[in-house]
Amino acid sequence: MPKLFVYGTLKNPKIREYILGRKTESERAILPNFTKRKASLYYYVREREGDEVDGLLVNVTDDDILSVDRYENVPLLYTRKEVDVYVNGKKEKAWVYL
Repeated sequence: MPKLFVYGTLKNPKIREYILGRKTESERAILPNFTKRKASLYYYVREREGDEVDGLLVNVTDDDILSVDRYENVPLLYTRKEVDVYVNGKKEKAWVYL
């Protein structure tokens, strides 16, 4: 099952429920070697050695990923990349929108 690291608007469970059509469970996660920035109304992350971004790790389906791609306006506004995140010190693979 795919996992999604969220760090901005999608941290809000009501927004995730609206986009995915169901409630989702999440847990606190850290994205190492990235920094979070804001451009006008939107947050984004970019690689930056030594920094880290706090966020949530969400279990999703392949169909959920496609729904979030539409919400994030991929590839015009964001792109999606697989990264390593940490949950309670344990490394996990997850998708993140850049």
